[in-house]
Amino acid sequence: MAEFISYQPSDHFTTVKYTGDASSPRSITTGFQPDILWTKNSTTNPNLIWNSVNAAGENAELSTNDAGGEGEHDANLYGYLSAFAATTYAVTTGTTNDNYVNDASYDYYGWAWKAGTTSGITTDGNTTITPSAYSFNQTTGISIIKYAGNSTAGAKVAHGLGAIPHTVWIKRLDAGNYDWAVYHRSNFNGWGSTDPEDYYLILNGDGAKVNNTYWNDTKPDSVNLTLGNFTALNTTGDDYIAYCFTSKPGFSYFGAYRGHALNADGAFCPTGFRPNYLIVKNQEGGDLWVSQNIEANAFNPSTTYLIPSATTAPTTASSYAIDFCGTGFKIRSTINALNYTTQTFTYCAWADFPMVSSNDVPGLAR
Repeated sequence: MAEFISYQPSDHFTTVKYTGDASSPRSITTGFQPDILWTKNSTTNPNLIWNSVNAAGENAELSTNDAGGEGEHDANLYGYLSAFAATTYAVTTGTTNDNYVNDASYDYYGWAWKAGTTSGITTDGNTTITPSAYSFNQTTGISIIKYAGNSTAGAKVAHGLGAIPHTVWIKRLDAGNYDWAVYHRSNFNGWGSTDPEDYYLILNGDGAKVNNTYWNDTKPDSVNLTLGNFTALNTTGDDYIAYCFTSKPGFSYFGAYRGHALNADGAFCPTGFRPNYLIVKNQEGGDLWVSQNIEANAFNPSTTYLIPSATTAPTTASSYAIDFCGTGFKIRSTINALNYTTQTFTYCAWADFPMVSSNDVPGLAR
């Protein structure tokens, strides 16, 4: 049964694609203020991510494909996100080389999420860390929190979602090489298990899930994340950013599927919407993260993919085929990173079009 939603997904998430023109600053239209912005160009440069909690600027970026701290790329040379605005963001080119954000030789992708609530975060009697800054959107299950670590195993950090997080990406902001830590509700020990709090993934690497006490072996709840005592996510004197998401009908879904023996007739994953943006990770194998989006793939099968955990340029290959359907996605791939025999794959999906929404137009397959 389709669930009615009273808004369009594009009011809160969008993928933009543009061709660089070397102008500076240049305004890119999203239709809303993008409180999270993730960008990648069509060559071998970093995946860069900014957020409105830390504000825009030349020293505010992180990269999903490396372990460096905030602002460790030379933005003066390579360009940066210079401003968030009501319906746009602005990019400023570098002094000697502008290919990260607006080089005339390249195409660019931007994935943008709207948050927007910056006061009144909920805490409870268990909360031990209240974020120093935050922005959240409970309607669509998105929050960005900035917090200071306290080196205490079992620390409880308020996340603002008002629901149990289904995935959380945490990065230490201070200089130094500390991996991104990823919680996902489908990281579990064997298909059908229910122990995601025992594991984490590394966003900037290709390794399998790791069994450790990063989450203090405690599931998040509707108010707090629970942290272990690790430098990558909870050390006194260090600041961290956490991107938190929970599934919302018609807008997002965070789940898992099983590989089908390298058979191109792979799993169908119902999400309740036609996906716009999809990120997949083989949680059991040493395979890179894979993402696909509608802007790069106008028709099925979708075969142009990117790698969030590497600087690789967008690549087109039939072995990475996925169908974006009206109610989910279908794996057509024969590659280990998407369809390895009996292994478990976690995914994050955001909607292009829901099954039913406020304009009474049904979501259709492509």
